[in-house]
Amino acid sequence: MKHMNQNKYLPLLSFFTLFILLLFIFVPAFKENILIVHEHIRSALIGSYKVNGWILLFLVLFSMVGFGYVLYTLYYTKPRKSFYANYRSESIKNALWKWQWKENSIESLWCFCPKCNGELSYNTDFLLQEISFSCQNCQQEITKIQGENINYVLTYIKKEIRRIITKKELKIKKESKQNRLY
Repeated sequence: MKHMNQNKYLPLLSFFTLFILLLFIFVPAFKENILIVHEHIRSALIGSYKVNGWILLFLVLFSMVGFGYVLYTLYYTKPRKSFYANYRSESIKNALWKWQWKENSIESLWCFCPKCNGELSYNTDFLLQEISFSCQNCQQEITKIQGENINYVLTYIKKEIRRIITKKELKIKKESKQNRLY
């Protein structure tokens, strides 16, 4: 796979080289212009400056390589995943909550039975303003959460997940700071 990635630009590079060679051979105006540019570059490199022309050429080439590297890293490298990218489940309020990450937002959040891992169903009690989650497989109520509707409960759980992540992040930072002291 790695060998294949190194050769993916080879046809394009070959075409470009052949195209320039054909222009140089069959188009006299192109050849003359190339020779004029070559002479200007040669006179610029040999000419007397405060900075030697070869050093200037080296600096220009070095900056072009550096600029190319910066562009490559910006466009072709994937950003590092956050430390919580693999964090996709948590037990909150006696229910097992699972979700997926889409960039930095929590998607497909739902609760499951901690005993049989079955998906929980919910009933809304509008009078008490609470949602009860129960397992159809185990035939028992798993948890009750205060809230007017299911969207409120899901938002509450998302905030709880964010709070747990922040707490873990602070713990990781504290541990790394202590490790640096030793």
